[in-house]
Amino acid sequence: MSENESAGAPETGAEGGETTTTTSTEAPAQQRESEGGFDATPWQELAEETGLSPTQIRKRLEHARTWEQRAKDNKSAADEKQTLQQQVDELRDQMTQRDLADVERNGKLAMTQVESQLAERGIKPEDAKDLLSQIDPTRLLADGDVDTKAVKKLAESLTKVAGRATPDLDQGQRGGDGPTDMNNWIRRKSGRP
Repeated sequence: MSENESAGAPETGAEGGETTTTTSTEAPAQQRESEGGFDATPWQELAEETGLSPTQIRKRLEHARTWEQRAKDNKSAADEKQTLQQQVDELRDQMTQRDLADVERNGKLAMTQVESQLAERGIKPEDAKDLLSQIDPTRLLADGDVDTKAVKKLAESLTKVAGRATPDLDQGQRGGDGPTDMNNWIRRKSGRP
């Protein structure tokens, strides 16, 4: 065998211009792969080792690649889920902090309303300072908002404890004898008895 035969080059026959092509089955695998061909020799060797046909090996390989792709997809979905869960947790924390701040602010507002009502009843905030410091502002809230009934009830209770009666505007003298009719009123205003 000459170099031309092993490389697959055309050979001119001895009898006139016939051209025949011979190829070597022993060509190196690297040469076939570099020419863009597929080398089946390793697959055939693997098939002989495992006792499977090259087609069966190819199907199993495709099946393995399918599961590999599914695993990659599942990992990316799990990563995305974890990211979303972290975002949800952060939002919950922010909402909890906001709710706590709202309750604290509304509690301060309720205590301010109690102090205002005490002032209307003639009690200075300094007089009830110790009592007010013992009160939990959240007890003056209903569903996170100021409960006006609870505020009013507390102010009345503190007024009683402070020992000062709530002034009653319906009591006391309102002036002299009132006119019994319009004629008497006109006579008084004009200076007549």
